[in-house]
Amino acid sequence: MTGAAVPDDIKPILDKSLNLDPAMRYGSVADMKQALSALTNSGKYSATTFNLAFYLSNLLKKEFESEAVEREKETKVNVAPYVEAASVECQT
Repeated sequence: MTGAAVPDDIKPILDKSLNLDPAMRYGSVADMKQALSALTNSGKYSATTFNLAFYLSNLLKKEFESEAVEREKETKVNVAPYVEAASVECQT
């Protein structure tokens, strides 16, 4: 997207994962993760504070959005029948 070339050490991982022939791709996601982990742990692509903050921000954003949806559903629940049933049970 930026016009920069893909780094030489990342290109083989991308080529293998995007290969049209399924037999030439990674056998599993775990295999691809292992290749990415080896690359990121090599020191050249170490995580920064920004990376961590960005990841957590996205993670929390999804959590907040799902909680907002749940709260919206809860506000639409009609609790009157349950309150009436509970009060009748308490009177008996």
